[in-house]
Amino acid sequence: MSEIPAVSYSREATLAKLLALKERPRRETETVHVPGIDADLELRKLPLAEYMELDNRLAETDAGSPEFIRALAEKIYAFIPLLHEQQLQEAYDCRVPSDIVSKLLQDDLGDWTFLGAAINRMYGLGREDGGGETPQQTVKN
Repeated sequence: MSEIPAVSYSREATLAKLLALKERPRRETETVHVPGIDADLELRKLPLAEYMELDNRLAETDAGSPEFIRALAEKIYAFIPLLHEQQLQEAYDCRVPSDIVSKLLQDDLGDWTFLGAAINRMYGLGREDGGGETPQQTVKN
């Protein structure tokens, strides 16, 4: 009886492995279902520097303060192209563009938190492999 050779799975980084990563598809958009409005919204990934700037604004405010709510609304607004539609802004009588977030989501903090977490996951934060909760989502390349 012949012996079955041991299979070696290496996590070692090699030049070939790192070069192959260049060809992997980038996730530029993600569609998430927002329960409070019973609708799917497309999130569009921004450059990392823009994400960090928006996230730093949140970190510099006290959670629950009016400044925090405004910073979170600006972050959510920045990632959802549909919210930038002028017709939507006018229909909801928005004074500033990011007002659409609070007018659309109203006081449903679950949806606010859900969207914030979905945005963070686009940058590798709170993923399943990191112990975070994952929303029902459809990923588009």
